[in-house]
Formats: sequence, structure tokens, C-alpha cells
Amino acid sequence: MSQGFEGRVVVVSVAARSFGLAVSNAFASEGARVAAVDLRPGDAPAGGIGVETDVADQVAVQRLHVNNTLGPGDRPIPRG
Repeated sequence: MSQGFEGRVVVVSVAARSFGLAVSNAFASEGARVAAVDLRPGDAPAGGIGVETDVADQVAVQRLHVNNTLGPGDRPIPRG
């Protein structure tokens, strides 16, 4: 297993199921701290957090802060 994302913070939108969930888990397995963002967040990957946010709402996205929990984001992964 490569540790190319060890210690990095990755924000994945539409992350509660399907492809977004797979992407979240893949980054987590590579050592990233993942903020899994969705309207209805499911289980967060290990070392990450689930964040309830409507990514279609610009104001809600601007209010999205993961720094206090995970640190500053390194890789935003848009899916919406």
C-alpha cells in the first residue's frame, strides 16, 4: 500500500454512497484524513469525518470548515 496521501486532508463531495464513498475510502486507505461531504453523510472513513452540506448551495459550501477537525484541505474532490 502506497502512503502518498499520508497526513493530507482531502474533501470529497457527494461522498455518502456509490462512487463518492469508494473515493473517500480509497483516500483514507492511502493515509489521508477525509472530510466526506454529502446531504446525508453516512459513515465517515477511518480517520475522517462525515459533514452534512448541500454542495449545490454556495453559501453552505463557503461555510464548510474542516480545518478545526482535520486541518486545512489539500485536495478538494468535487463530485456534484
